[in-house]
Formats: sequence, C-alpha cells, structure tokens
Amino acid sequence: MTRGGRASAARGRPHLRVPADRIAELSKYGVRMAPEHAIDSLLQFSKRIVDAAAADLTEKVKERLGSLAAEPLLHHLTAAPPRAGLARIVLRILVLELNVQRVEGLLRGATPAERFDFFSGRLSDTDFARRIWRDYPLMRAECRRLLAHWVSARCAFAEHLAADFGLLRGLDVHADLREIDEISFDAGDSHEKGRSVAIVHFGRGQSVVYKPRAVSMEARFQALVDWVNAKGFEPRLRTVRVLDRGDHGWLEHVRGGECDTSAAVERFYRRQGGYLALLHALRARDLHMDNVIAAGEHPFLVDLECLFTGELNASQSDSAGDEALMRGLFDSTVLAVGMLPFSRPRTDAAGRQTSGDVSGLNGGGDTRLSTDALPQWVDAGTDTMRLAHGRAPLPASANLPRLGGEVRRFDEYRDVFLAGFERMYGLILAHAGELLAEGGLLETFRGARTRHILGATQTYNAFLWASCHPHLLRDLEQREKYLDRALSRHRGLAAGAEIAASERAQLAAGDIPLFTADADGTCLIGGDGRVIPGALVQDGLSAVRERIAGFGDDDLRRQRWMVECAAATAVAGDLDGAPVFRVPRDDRPVRRWSGSQEAPDAGTVVGHAVEIGEELIRSALRHEGEIGWLGLASMGEGGWQLMPTGLDLYSGNSGIALFLAYLARVSGQDRFHELARDISYGVVRRLERAISFRPRERRQNALLALGMSGGMTGALYFLTHWAALTADTVPLARLIDDIAPGMEEICDADEILDVVGGAAGHVLALCAAWRVVPSDGLAGLIGKASTHLAERGVRTGDQISWPAAHFDNLALGGFAHGASGIALALARAARVTGDDAHLETVRAALRFERSLRDEHGEAWPDLRPNVPWETMVAWCHGAPGAGLARLALAETLGDDTSLAADIEVAARVTADYYEAAKEYYPVRNLSLCHGDLGNLDFLWSAARRTGEGDLLHLAENVTTAVLAAQRDYGWICGVPRGLRTPGLLLGLAGIGLGYLRIADPARVPCLLTLDAPADNP
Repeated sequence: MTRGGRASAARGRPHLRVPADRIAELSKYGVRMAPEHAIDSLLQFSKRIVDAAAADLTEKVKERLGSLAAEPLLHHLTAAPPRAGLARIVLRILVLELNVQRVEGLLRGATPAERFDFFSGRLSDTDFARRIWRDYPLMRAECRRLLAHWVSARCAFAEHLAADFGLLRGLDVHADLREIDEISFDAGDSHEKGRSVAIVHFGRGQSVVYKPRAVSMEARFQALVDWVNAKGFEPRLRTVRVLDRGDHGWLEHVRGGECDTSAAVERFYRRQGGYLALLHALRARDLHMDNVIAAGEHPFLVDLECLFTGELNASQSDSAGDEALMRGLFDSTVLAVGMLPFSRPRTDAAGRQTSGDVSGLNGGGDTRLSTDALPQWVDAGTDTMRLAHGRAPLPASANLPRLGGEVRRFDEYRDVFLAGFERMYGLILAHAGELLAEGGLLETFRGARTRHILGATQTYNAFLWASCHPHLLRDLEQREKYLDRALSRHRGLAAGAEIAASERAQLAAGDIPLFTADADGTCLIGGDGRVIPGALVQDGLSAVRERIAGFGDDDLRRQRWMVECAAATAVAGDLDGAPVFRVPRDDRPVRRWSGSQEAPDAGTVVGHAVEIGEELIRSALRHEGEIGWLGLASMGEGGWQLMPTGLDLYSGNSGIALFLAYLARVSGQDRFHELARDISYGVVRRLERAISFRPRERRQNALLALGMSGGMTGALYFLTHWAALTADTVPLARLIDDIAPGMEEICDADEILDVVGGAAGHVLALCAAWRVVPSDGLAGLIGKASTHLAERGVRTGDQISWPAAHFDNLALGGFAHGASGIALALARAARVTGDDAHLETVRAALRFERSLRDEHGEAWPDLRPNVPWETMVAWCHGAPGAGLARLALAETLGDDTSLAADIEVAARVTADYYEAAKEYYPVRNLSLCHGDLGNLDFLWSAARRTGEGDLLHLAENVTTAVLAAQRDYGWICGVPRGLRTPGLLLGLAGIGLGYLRIADPARVPCLLTLDAPADNP
C-alpha cells in the first residue's frame, strides 16, 4: 500500500530516458536529475548491456510463464530498467571523462552545449566506449550485478503476478494480464538483491500494491484494527485489504484525497491520535511522512513492517551504556513511533551531523527540500557539467489532511488528536486482559516478521552513491577499503560486528540494508540471509506484553505530555511570543513563619516543592538501573526538541538531583534522598564511561563539555554538594582524579568561555569543589582554567570584555553569557590561587558592564542579536543576574562602593519591572533562568543583605503572585507554552529549588551563582 500515480508508457525497447516524475526518485539515491537531454545522452552509454539484460529477462519470463507472458506484461517488465542504479554507477565517470577531454582540448564545437553533444556522440563509438570500460573495470562488474538483480527481481514479480492473479479479485481487481496500463517499480527502497515494492495499474482506475516480502504483519494488524473498532473506538478506522502469500503479498492501493468539511479534518486527527496509542502499544517504529496517506478523513498507514520491535542487545564497552540509556528513555515513549514531530539528529556519509523532521505529522506542503545536502548536477548538457551539493526538491508529502486545497496541520488539532489518543489508550487498558490472555489476539502475531531500522535510508543512499566514485571503480582494493567503513558502525551493540558485516555485504550488493526478526524471536536476519543470534535482548512479542501491562494513569499522563510537547515544538522557534500572566496585585504580605521578617510561610512553600519532587519521581524513566527524564531543550535556530536528559546542571540529571538532594534535606523525606542517591551513582558511571571513551571518540561529547550546560561541570558541581550533604566524598574525589589529566586540554579548546557553556561555569564549579575537598591539585586546575579565561578577554582602555563566538562575536553583559558571570568566576579563582591580577581583571570587567548601561546608568542591555527587546529583567540577561553576581563579588572585593551602587541599581530596575503596572504583577514563567523565581532569588537576597523594607515587601508580594500563578496556571516552565520540563534552569527542578531558597536560604545556597555548599566556610 503506497502512493502512486498513473502514467503512460511508450511501447518499444527498454529506454533510458528519465521522465520528470523520476527526478525525485533518483534524488533519493543521492543525485538530483539534470535536464533530460543530458541524462538521456549519457545513459545511452550503457544501452547495449541494458538491451542484453532486457532480452534475457524476456526469454526467462516466457520460459517460466509460457502463454501467460503476454506482450503488454513483457513490455512493462522491460521498459523500466534500474535507471537510478545505472546513474549512480555510470554518470560520474562519464562526466569526469567529459571534463578531461574539455581540458585537453579534444572536444569539438563552438559552444559548451555543442561540445557536450560531441562527447555524447563519441560514447556510441565502440573503441571509445571500450577504453572507458577498460579504465574502470569495476564499472562493468557493478552494472552487470545491478542488471542481473534486476532480471531476477522482475522474473520473481512476473511469476508471483501470474500465480496470484486470480486471487487479486479479493483486492477489487477485475481485469486480466492484458489490461495492465503501467507498473510502477521501485516504489520503495531496493532490498535483497534489487527487490522493491511495485504498484500495478490496470484499466478503469484499478491498482494493487506488490511487496516482495512477507506481509503477515500488515495482515494481522488489520485484524487488530477490526478488533478495536468492535470494542468501540470512534470514529471507526478503515482497514486495508491484504493478500498474504507467504514470502510476498499484495495490498489494496490507497490514493490520497481532500477532506470535504472541517469536521472531517477533526475526525482525521482523532483517528490519527488513536493510531498513535495503538502503535505505541505495539512498539511501532518508522511512521514517517512517506508512510502515511491522508485519504480524506481517513489516515492510512503504509509499510507497517516495524511493529513488535524488540530491544537490541547493547554491548558493555565504551559509551554503549550511555547510548543504551538514551535509546531506552526514548523508546519508552510515543516519540519512538516516529509519528510525532521530532527533529532527528544523524550522521551523513561524510561524517557531518545533520537533522531533519520527517515525522508522520510533519510536512504536508506542496514542495519540500531534502534534509541532507545532496549532490546535484550543475551546467548539465554542457562541457562544464559537474557536481555540487545542495538540498534538493522532493515530491509533496500526502500525509496531512487538506481542506479547500490547504493543509490542516497537527498543532491546530492537538486537543482532538489527544482525545483520540486517550480514547484508544483507555480502550487498550480496559481490554488488556483479553489482549494478553493465552490464545489472545496478540498471539496471532507470533512468527510474523518485523523490521528493525538500524540506519537512516538517506545515510545508506549517500554511502552507496559514494561507493561508486570513479576513483573507487578504478581500483578494487580502494573500493574494498571504502566498503569496510561500514564495519565501524554499531559498536554500541552486542552483535555489532555481525550486524556491520551483514550491512557491508548488502551495501556491496547495491542494496539498502534490511534487518528483520520474528515477532517472537531474538535473532536478527540480514537481507543477505545472515542470521545473527542473540541480537535482541528481548523478543518483540514479550516487549509488547510488558508495554501493555504497564499502561495506567501515570503512564498516560507521561505520554500525553509527550504529545503536548511535540505539538509545541512543531510551531515554537523561540519564546518571544510567550504570554505574560497578569496576576492581580495583593499588597498584603504573605503570612510569615515563626514571626520571621525574612521569609513567607515555609510550610506552604516547601509543600509546593514537595509536590514537584513527587512529580519528578512519577515522571522518571528507568532503564537497566539508570535514571533519566525527557525534557524540552532549545536547539538554537532549530527551535525546541524533546531530548533525554544529559548530565548537565542546566537541564540534565545533575541539576534535577541537586534539587532532590536539597528537598530531602529541607523536607526530611528520605524518598527524595534515595532518588538523588541513585542519580549520583548513574552520573559517576556515565561520566567515567565518557572519559574512558574520549581518546577514541572523534566527535564532541556533550558529557565532557564545560559550563552549566556541560556534563563535566554539572557532574562536578552536583557531586560537590552531594559530598557536603552526605559526607560521602569518594565520588567527588574519584571524579576529580578522572578529569584532571584532560582538563587543561579541554579548557584550552574552550571557545564559549561563559558560565552557561564554557570555562567560567567550570571555574565556579571547581571553586565550589575546592571548598569541600581542598587540594593543591584542584587549586592547580582552577589556576589553569582561570588563566585561560582571563587571557581570552579583550582589553579596551581600562575595560575588558569577552566576545561571544556563538552570539556573532558580540561582547555581552549579564550573568549567563556575559561579563558578570566571568568576573565572578575570576574573583573566586583569585581567592583560591591568590592571583591578584585576576581581581584587576574583575574590576575591568565591571567597568565594561557599567559602560553598557544607558545614559542614566539604570539598565543592563540585552545585546544578543535578533532579540525583540533592548533590555531584559532576568537572571540570564539583565539586572537580577548582574545583581546576584555583585552580591557574590562583595565576598571577595569587600567594601566596594561601586559594587554597592550596582546592587542598588539592579534592585531598582528589578523593582520597577514589577511595580510598573499598578493593578497586577507580570509573571512570565516560574523558571530560574528567565522567569520569576530567578528574579525572586535576587530580590530576597538583596532584601536580606540590605535590610531595605520596601524591597522585602516587594519580594513578599511577588512571591504571593508566583504562588497565585501556579495555583491558576500550573507549573509554568520557561519553555514553549509553559509546558512541564524536568530541568533546573528552565523547568520543575528549578521551580522547586526556587521555593526552597525562599523557605530556607540558610541551608539552601544560591545555585544561580554556583555557590559552594552552605555548611562549608
């Protein structure tokens, strides 16, 4: 079942002309077609061997089918040779020869086009062609192999069509073999020696889809759809008729179409939501946009081969454990199905990191570009014809519904989609006993063949294209070495070597590698016939049983959140348009505890933090002893994306564990301590794996990055506090010993420098660690890292600043990415090392920041490019963060009048922000980074330091407003739509920590300035 149009085919011999509707098909093989004239001319070079193969095909079909081998069938079989494969093998060699002859002046003609035509004409010269074949001996072998596979695959198709033709009436085909209008071969990827999906078009609009492999999985899925319809799912899901013939099969052909009403669009998305819940239960994968057809109000799922996918067995070496954790976190959610919008990172054939969203609920436009840069012909039809790389146009996707010619996108129908999802989820939960019972419907899938996707098709195609480079087709030894590159993959899998060997064999045969398994088996079966025992740690049928048995209210809540986040990331590129919640002002102070003038009611505030801790316990995902979460993360210009939590402080496990550890301390509840302890063990294990793997790892490892968003700094800072809270210093000491050998190299390579992403954040973490486990070695690390930081500053007169490479080399102010945070790092380093030169650098940095403020000296401007405001009032950029930095700097610089003045200005700017409106307090979100709890940390800290009554009163009232906003709107995190996300700076852990700081500042230090634990001097 796949999309397919109708086209007329000219009668006659096999032709190598490439019609327009084949351009996109060829582009998926790594080349965008040039104008037809150029391609037609060059492909004539292989006409003789194509004609010979076509004659062989005709003879074999006649021999096997006898009288059933009618002329129309023979024509359609031979009329479409494997052009994409021939182009991949032949074209670059011929274009190379063309350019060589141009450079040597051997081409005749007055214009580039005439010289191209002259070269094309020479290709029919026997001696000239023989010389090219001789110079590239592997080219002939590859062409012969390709055409031999073509003949074999077409013969098998013809035999199956003739043998099964009478049965196709069950798929509503009422014709005979003489009424075939067209056969669209290569409707899918080529597997198992050139075999691919085909669509057979008969007269009167009748069509049927042929699959050269088992369709038992699809047939049994249709029976399951009938079952959910019978159980009451509404609106009913339409089934597709399937003819299962063992090693091959036939399916009803479905064509796309528009919806006729708005209600029909809603029914489409309700059905699609139901499908997502069903597919999640069945551990489905690969529901990308080309595997969904919107036929009016009915979504049809194409190529349902990836159901009942078992878990691959991970190796125990190097970084495999971390890869398995990330995969396990992702696979436990509805994201793994591939239907929800999600930008998937991958590595192309050149080793470049790319990403693109091809999910089943993305796209829908009339035009789209490939996610990868593909080689494309430039100056085709001239003697300067050559390759260049760029994103190529692809056919319009048909996966989303249309109304009145316009695509109706998923994010507009999120609530309807969720209603369908919850309805199907509830139906499966209610009837789980029937599904799981011995002899139940799940048992019918036993023995059905499922596919495991171990590599992106785009990556495989790029590899195949590169394997036919002229240099490689000239030298067998070099080509073998290139093919051996496939063997470097899958190191994280226990059966990685066997899988890679099968993958290499299939690529060498010119196929997209295929791996399958029985739904109830643990062996992988390669497309080359290789059986790989023990490749799966668990068979798919058992995994599905466990999945359904785990259905319940907590899981439904988690999966619903995944859908909401996916909908938000589909449309949200930034937070510029985030709403401001207007909380009516109530100037009565909140009730204080124990008569204190420094805090609101501690019990109320800590109670809110406990609720957040309970939510983090509920939403934690566990995999083989490791713990993690999925959270929303900013991808820069790429928008937002759901990602497994790393080790960092900003949004990862270190920040979450830090909150849980302090929550246990303040609340006295051991369950939070236990979860933090479990995370601490995982943090150490994951970082030690990353460190051990680093000498062999070429790509940058985020686990070893610096700053609050880096795993190394996050782990160091969390383990520092963990050591102070538990008196267990062994993990911290072990980590310091591990990172010391590579620290100088990592710091020297640092280009970001700031607190969030660079050396400044790491220096602050090192200084905190030194306060807990002081040593000469640690002091030496602090000295080297701080010297690197100071030396990268740019001096202008008596000022110093740090241009930010990731912000167009602009020198920023503020804490997160600017001079305030870097100055604090240098000041604390000076306290450890005694380097007074750092203190002068600190004062020069502060002079730079003062120069940025307006003529009244009363604002910290946000100098980042492309932000729609001049100033921001937040920890990350603006007065609150700068004020916190100066409060902390006072500990080092002492009685400094300029610092006191800066703190006063920061407090006034922050107060003006909240006092500007007389009727309400603005609440952007509750996060620490750019939300109100980050601002409150400064307001409370400044009020307690200065004793100013008005500031204390404001802190109390803004706290009241924050609590009211949470009551009315929930936990508003600093991400699109305020959705829940677990991390410290943007999410729940930070909101909880902000509450703990308000309730008990004596025991909970300021994490926004990366303070040392409070109990240490």
